[in-house]
Amino acid sequence: MKAIMQIATMPVMTNRFAARVAQVAYFGGAVGLFCFGVLRLCSLQMSESPFFIGMLVAVACMMQPIVIGLLLPMAVRTEPHGPVRYGQHSRSSGDVTVA
Repeated sequence: MKAIMQIATMPVMTNRFAARVAQVAYFGGAVGLFCFGVLRLCSLQMSESPFFIGMLVAVACMMQPIVIGLLLPMAVRTEPHGPVRYGQHSRSSGDVTVA
């Protein structure tokens, strides 16, 4: 029973790999969203100025997932840190951290 619990609690993938997969998904979604927006705009009968504003909106909507995808790996920590307790010394400096 103990072996089953150990297998069940093992991590399936690392946080870094999950962040990379999510980053690729965000980038692919951004390209798909832009292509869909451009195709939809081309199918509408409109003059140049609404078309230009529509293209700006399509680019702005495309940039949001790209920015999220670029920021996502920064959220993943490379080293797991335990909770800091009162009076415990931090690893980076000799100061005592007070939480």
